[in-house]
Amino acid sequence: MTCSEASDRGPPPGRAGRVAPMRGYWELTATAAGKTLARYVFLAELGGSLPRSVVNETAWKQPLGSIRGVRSATTSR
Repeated sequence: MTCSEASDRGPPPGRAGRVAPMRGYWELTATAAGKTLARYVFLAELGGSLPRSVVNETAWKQPLGSIRGVRSATTSR
């Protein structure tokens, strides 16, 4: 995965919220039962004055949504 931290493109330091670093990756492991165990590892360091709703969205709601989306797209119907 390639990651870029282009903080110079955002607003000047102060009350602006910053997310740096932000990294993530997937680990896919075959199981003995012929299924796949998927693990999504995500790291984000939130800085600045951010509302609790933004912190919650970034910390766990978006990663959970990613895993649910992959499960939905790969589940046999």
